Amino acid sequence: MEGLTVTPDGTTLVGIMQSALRTPGLSGSAKSVPVTRIVTVDLRSRAVSEYLYPLANPQKTKVAVSEITALSATRFIVDERDGKLEPGADKKLWLADISGATDVGPRSRVAGSRYAPDAGGLLVGNRPIETAVGVTTDTDAVARLRSMGIVTAGKTLDVDLRGLVTGLDPSGGFFGHDKIEGVTALDGGKRLAISNDSDFGLAGLASTTPPFTLEPKTLANGLQDSGEILVIDTTKLPATTRDTDISVTVR
Repeated sequence: MEGLTVTPDGTTLVGIMQSALRTPGLSGSAKSVPVTRIVTVDLRSRAVSEYLYPLANPQKTKVAVSEITALSATRFIVDERDGKLEPGADKKLWLADISGATDVGPRSRVAGSRYAPDAGGLLVGNRPIETAVGVTTDTDAVARLRSMGIVTAGKTLDVDLRGLVTGLDPSGGFFGHDKIEGVTALDGGKRLAISNDSDFGLAGLASTTPPFTLEPKTLANGLQDSGEILVIDTTKLPATTRDTDISVTVR
């Protein structure tokens, strides 16, 4: 579980997995399977539901989810990001909607299915969902799931974060972090506050033999990575820059 949020009415806890589950019989890496799961828990009845969220071709893009934030009982902002520093990274914020999605949790009514928590969750034709989808494209995954009677969460692009920060600074010096970890919706989602995980500014070990030294994680602007919060007013997108001449008189 990588992201958690509570619906605005305070009745439902919602979580999202970082990538697909490693289910029995899966051929290939689970990180390359283009679906992950949104899990909802009714805080009054403790009833659990699960919904499938399609990832944007992780076999190619290497994206995964690190956060979810609720706009309503069924609409959420979900981030998909790779692990690269700017410039040239892939980080987007999507608007996900589960109102028309199929529940694949313990109470699922998908025809020909049964729920086996110790065998990968919902089994359709005696196969876990991720195993049945396999390593493929997101378009093919959605089609395969529909043939099984399963509708995924809807998604539309909310903010192309990579396009935004690269447009402001093509060198990658503006909010060029590799790990987007926190997303908070303000004013009903009109403004978004985004935070990063700096890994304490460390990329790892610089040497594997004593005396061990640490390698700093350095951004494109030459600075060591640190925590930062970016607030985006989505009503003012797309962002533009302009050159202005200012006259200064020194007396």
